Amino acid sequence: MIINTSRYITARKCWRMAFNETHRRLAEGKAWALIDGGSVHAGIATGLASGNWDEAKRDALAEFDKSQENNPFQAFEFQVVDEHRTLVEAMIELYAREYDGTGWIVLQPELEFTYEIPGTLHDCIFVPDSGLYSPDFKEQQKIADSILEGRWKPAKTELKPHYLTGKCDAIVQQDGNIWLFEHKTTSIMNEGFWSQWLMDIQPRAYLWAIWKMLGIMPKGFVLNAIFKPTERQLAQWNAKRRGADVKSAEDYLKFESRKYLCSEAEIMSVERKFKWLGDEWEGRIKSGIFPLADLRTTCFSYNRPCAFTNMCTSVSGEHLVEDPNSYDHCDLRELDYVTKRLYHIEEAEKQEAEREEDSGTF
Repeated sequence: MIINTSRYITARKCWRMAFNETHRRLAEGKAWALIDGGSVHAGIATGLASGNWDEAKRDALAEFDKSQENNPFQAFEFQVVDEHRTLVEAMIELYAREYDGTGWIVLQPELEFTYEIPGTLHDCIFVPDSGLYSPDFKEQQKIADSILEGRWKPAKTELKPHYLTGKCDAIVQQDGNIWLFEHKTTSIMNEGFWSQWLMDIQPRAYLWAIWKMLGIMPKGFVLNAIFKPTERQLAQWNAKRRGADVKSAEDYLKFESRKYLCSEAEIMSVERKFKWLGDEWEGRIKSGIFPLADLRTTCFSYNRPCAFTNMCTSVSGEHLVEDPNSYDHCDLRELDYVTKRLYHIEEAEKQEAEREEDSGTF
């Protein structure tokens, strides 16, 4: 199986959510925070690589515009789109002003990786022609139904290891030590934001990948955070100004950076954790056991229900083909690089491109 940190975190939070995202190819609607954050990441990658922050701003805005192409915005939401576009531009400008590159050498900005997890060779069901994936959405739901009913059997298996895949923001060097750069946008402006990274799996998984690539154990990671207010925070703060000029979200932007040292034991523990997840996931596919979360903090986060709530509470239970209304609050999951690698779609696309090149057709 091919795993990234997002799938690891989702599975630890709720196995049914992980099932819906991976095997039903459904996803929660893309929140503004994700759109803004993804655009800022694209711009920062350009800025770190070239040192040209005007070009970084152009790339950030291009990524933002691209993410909006297929979004069916209502007419009144176009003003909101412009506001967020302006916010993305302001965040890149803030990063360019506040980022202190003194003493830092950028070895590689924004790196994609896929590495084998040692000691995980097994009879793998995530292989081409196993019957786990169909390009047709309704057929995919039938496959998912058969998994939950315990009826699914692989048509083919192969002896393969588990893989860890991902995309880290940047690899940097300072005073002979290797560090990971991670960039985050957040509305949490207190120690609660910083303390969560003391044990978080994502940066440690990326540090493990850096060690696999360079053969050098990294020192730790540097977290560069841009704090941006939510619409609710902005409204509350402006209400307290009592007649003073109303401020925009850009006026409240802040930048802060902190270092986190990581031990070799912390970094190497990634192998054990992802081996467990890969074995557990494939075992659950064979048994059909993907239970609902039993913690209210999973189903209702920040007073908002999970996008899959209708599916989990519907009379039909989990059969989407029979109850299409149960997923009317979900989006079809885009085939990102992890999904493509998971079902070997990326491999098939490369082979098709090679065949077209050999035949002289384009």
